[in-house]
Amino acid sequence: MLRQLTLVAFLAGLAATPALARENCEYNDDQPGLKIEFGFSIGGKRGGDSFDPDIAKLELRKRGVEARSVSMAPDGCVEAFVQYPDGSWHSDYYDPDTWRQVD
Repeated sequence: MLRQLTLVAFLAGLAATPALARENCEYNDDQPGLKIEFGFSIGGKRGGDSFDPDIAKLELRKRGVEARSVSMAPDGCVEAFVQYPDGSWHSDYYDPDTWRQVD
């Protein structure tokens, strides 16, 4: 009985944990439909990683975002270091498929 009570308390604690600060770009389920991707690369980056910071900067620039630097965050979002109008610098995150900002 004590073991079951401990398990229930543990599961209740997991259910009460807050959500992540932003959505996960790799597993973005808010878009309907089926997504199928195929790829082939010779001499590309190991593991099929096709992230190119220069292309990401160009995509963001087309959408009015002048990023000083960009990188791929562990959750699959593009992290862009941008200067706000007040002069402060912030990291903003973008979905690499839609290029919309995520929170």
